[in-house]
Amino acid sequence: MTCHRVPTRVSALLLFFSPATREEPQPPPPTSGQKHR
Repeated sequence: MTCHRVPTRVSALLLFFSPATREEPQPPPPTSGQKHR
């Protein structure tokens, strides 16, 4: 098992999941960021 070598299955999954996660992003609360500063 080589970590450096990425199997095509993982690559395909990552490519497939990339758009899925981008479609429903989880942006942090802006108020919390400003209050934390």
